Amino acid sequence: GALASMCQVADEATDVGVVGARILDSSDPQRVSMAWGEISWQQSLVRLPGAGKPSSTIPPATRDVEWVSGAAILLCADRLAKAGVDFFDENFFAYHEEVDLCVRVAEAGLRVCWCGAAEVEHAGEASSGGGYVSRKQYFVGRNMLLFARRHGTVAQRAKFLSMFFGSLPFQWLRRSLTGEAAGVGLKWAGALDALRDRPLPRASLGLDRQAGNAARSPR
Repeated sequence: GALASMCQVADEATDVGVVGARILDSSDPQRVSMAWGEISWQQSLVRLPGAGKPSSTIPPATRDVEWVSGAAILLCADRLAKAGVDFFDENFFAYHEEVDLCVRVAEAGLRVCWCGAAEVEHAGEASSGGGYVSRKQYFVGRNMLLFARRHGTVAQRAKFLSMFFGSLPFQWLRRSLTGEAAGVGLKWAGALDALRDRPLPRASLGLDRQAGNAARSPR
């Protein structure tokens, strides 16, 4: 019934461009992996309200939000095309690509809605291989900077960049205790590639090999 609920939201108003669903943790379906998303401009760029909470504590309402998860997203293709909105930007490839799309949809005058009645179970990070030391960290570092450069004001970019780069040494120290410092290195590499406008290193990230292979550092 998730798709029917999302379509109902889109059908009720002609200015809706995107509809998202309640994302449940497939390993614990009574718990929310993510509801909707917000842009914080802090070191992680975004916030995930409701993440980790029991699903029963979040009402099944419909609300306008800044962005919704690409794990379960309904795009009103005719409305987006009429508003001149291109679809997902392949420069992002994975992670934050839906944040970029939702912001562009809102900038075009269309609404981004979260449908709390639509529930979808999701196995998180399956495409990145899971674990902290994975290509996800490269994408996160790279794509957050791409997003900030495209959408942030001078003040927002300054806030994000200072918090992001300022937090990296502390992340490295904390992850060193668990043997996961390489993940911070991948995040740093992604950020540097974004600053230098380097193309996505598909081969070194394992994107041109069979899915599921472990990612190596793009260095």
